[in-house]
Amino acid sequence: MNPKHNILGLEVRMEFFEWHHLYLGIVMLIAGIVLLVLSQWLLGAVLCALGLILIIDDLYQHHRQVDEPFYHSPLHQLYGKLLYHIPFVRWLNRQADDFMRWLGR
Repeated sequence: MNPKHNILGLEVRMEFFEWHHLYLGIVMLIAGIVLLVLSQWLLGAVLCALGLILIIDDLYQHHRQVDEPFYHSPLHQLYGKLLYHIPFVRWLNRQADDFMRWLGR
């Protein structure tokens, strides 16, 4: 079972050195903010919104897993049903997991 952590006052159960859509959301949010600063309003706003959705969804999932270890968020379920069966997506997922494990060494 993954360890418990406190993120922004929210208790979550997660392993930091494996890939989470939280990380993709953070990257998208930062890229969106940069684009907003560069006056790319539409793309910046879309990236910020999508990034926030990913961040909130993943944090909510891992918060629920404190009491319900097998809970998966709606976006996690959608990813599993629509994308994970695609070989390239599984390969990307393995690469991201390997990178995170490398960071955790």
